[in-house]
Amino acid sequence: MLMNIGDKIKFFREKKGLSQAQMAELLNMSVQGYGNIERGDTDVNYSRLELISKELGVKPEQIVGFGENNSFVNSNNNILGDHSSCQVFTDKDLAHSLEKSQLENAFLKEKIQSQQTEIENLKEIVALLKGNKG
Repeated sequence: MLMNIGDKIKFFREKKGLSQAQMAELLNMSVQGYGNIERGDTDVNYSRLELISKELGVKPEQIVGFGENNSFVNSNNNILGDHSSCQVFTDKDLAHSLEKSQLENAFLKEKIQSQQTEIENLKEIVALLKGNKG
């Protein structure tokens, strides 16, 4: 039996000793809305996943099931597998992950360009300073 994201959230919530109502309050949402997440009736976007994982004291990767050492145990203390057998991704999960990676890539490219421009400006300043000393 594989755990979906809702099952994993429930697992970590129970491990932390929180009720659904307490978790819903922490996330500033209705109990019904939060219950829909745990039942898998609602897809969880990455920003909501980050909030949930923060409240549960885990990394988002531990909930979605990628990364190392992601073994999960159900309520009967049966190990449900290592990270490779716990991966459950929907098309929305993958599309969101791709979109997030593309945004991060664009941001980093802009940052590199800005730093390259700054380096060129500093080189010009150094050249001007050297010219004044000569």
